[in-house]
Amino acid sequence: MKVIKLRCTITDTVLYEGRFENVARCLEQAMKDRADITNVSLKNMDLSCAALDEASFHMADFTGANLTGANLSEANFTDCRFLGAALFNTCLSYSRLLRCGFEGASFGGTEITGTWLEDCRFSTLSCFTLDFVQAATMRGTSFIGTSGEAYPMTRPPLVIRGAQMGPVSLLDRHIKIGARVMPIHACAEHLQLVKGIEKLQKMKMIAA
Repeated sequence: MKVIKLRCTITDTVLYEGRFENVARCLEQAMKDRADITNVSLKNMDLSCAALDEASFHMADFTGANLTGANLSEANFTDCRFLGAALFNTCLSYSRLLRCGFEGASFGGTEITGTWLEDCRFSTLSCFTLDFVQAATMRGTSFIGTSGEAYPMTRPPLVIRGAQMGPVSLLDRHIKIGARVMPIHACAEHLQLVKGIEKLQKMKMIAA
């Protein structure tokens, strides 16, 4: 085993250290010891299959971390960053996530049953694989577009797959078609215009 140190994202000071097999085991022990690891940097760390249930994180940076198969259930995450993190088969059930950023994060088989999502941010297509219907709340949550604009997503989005233009996701007041996001009323007008053109084309064919 080697000495592993958990450092602060701001000052780079050591928040917790010890001899462990890997970072995941070190973090698990830090949680058991109730160590203060506020602002801990876990950037690009391999935390796959880590047992962090009932843990508490404040301003932790999980950017680029591999959380595949990790148990993060019944935990508290406040102002944490999961930018570009891998959350495949990760369990977040019954956890509380407040003001957490998931921009660029990858999901798949991720459990969020009973999860409290408040003022959280998502930006990837894979976030629509999450079963938001099972979440306890989505208050203040939003989807971030490619331009950086935030689109409200405070209730489970309706997702339609199999369309030629890509997945269709109905948010609070916007609809996302593939990579494009537009207001729902604009989409309705667009569809009416398309239907009108198709009708004219059919009439022209009949007249010919």
